[in-house]
Amino acid sequence: MNSPTVSYRNHRFPPQIIAGAVWLYFRLPLSLRMVEEMLLERGRVVSHETIRRWGRKFGTAYARQLCRKRPSRKDIWHLDEVVISIGGRKHWLLRAVDQDGYVLDEIVQARRDTQAARRLLVRLLKKQTVTDVAHRHDVSRQQIYAWRHELKKKGLLPSTADTVFLPVDTSAMHGAPLVREEVAPVPAMIELRLNDGRSLRFDSGVDAAVLTRLIRAVEAA
Repeated sequence: MNSPTVSYRNHRFPPQIIAGAVWLYFRLPLSLRMVEEMLLERGRVVSHETIRRWGRKFGTAYARQLCRKRPSRKDIWHLDEVVISIGGRKHWLLRAVDQDGYVLDEIVQARRDTQAARRLLVRLLKKQTVTDVAHRHDVSRQQIYAWRHELKKKGLLPSTADTVFLPVDTSAMHGAPLVREEVAPVPAMIELRLNDGRSLRFDSGVDAAVLTRLIRAVEAA
């Protein structure tokens, strides 16, 4: 069954409030009045009758789409942070939301740091397949496998099952070999540690433009 077209026109409340209320009602065992109370705690005065009308209009299929929609390569992801209280202690709720207001994933942390946001993004990236990565970078799956095999042979990629392979734009590399023929018999290897803790190992003779593209691709993933 095709998903219904969602339109927020002629609604007084923002799309995020409507989507959140419908998600709570259909996803969790909550009554309309419970959802009303939860919105009130967050400073939004919405009657249970309004929430009921939202549920009737957008339907169960729409609510399921809110919580099960898979991240797409075409999506624009936004990170949203909300302070909540659990057992009298302050916590931070991080959400990843796409351009349509769908909640892709969320995580609750007792500490507010960059590791929390990074952990949420890693969870989202792990949901993507090789096909998703290939489509995002406009290459074939066979090309990705060939690159990964070649990098493992050269010792530039760990031979582990959980290795994340990131394609790099090489449109400006045609005719320019990665390693020059006149390099020393034992080329010096350089290891660069990025801000997110990952490391890159590369030959000292690698072209600067290629290295820049590689670092940007890894940091943006």
